[in-house]
Amino acid sequence: MSPDTKVAVRVDDRTLTLTNLAKVLYPDAGFTKAEVLDYYQRIAPVLLPHIADRPSPSSATGGRRGQAFFQKHVAAHRPDWIQTAEVSSASSRARSRAPWSTTC
Repeated sequence: MSPDTKVAVRVDDRTLTLTNLAKVLYPDAGFTKAEVLDYYQRIAPVLLPHIADRPSPSSATGGRRGQAFFQKHVAAHRPDWIQTAEVSSASSRARSRAPWSTTC
């Protein structure tokens, strides 16, 4: 699959464009982004009830082995249909700032 390949998929009433599907996300096992998405799609009926209504603020911009962090602010380019909520933090660093938003 070419790195430039884009695949449109329909999820409920939205069309999403998937890119970089040949990118290897788990080098030790050789799993690609397409394989990981396929796995999540297949286990969604079992997984989703366990993660419903939980924030998902983590990011790993450097890949699985790169620097990971909790994303405290919603990206400006997020689609307007992604719900957000304010989440309070008990950390000393967070007490000095306003509550942060994340995707739900």
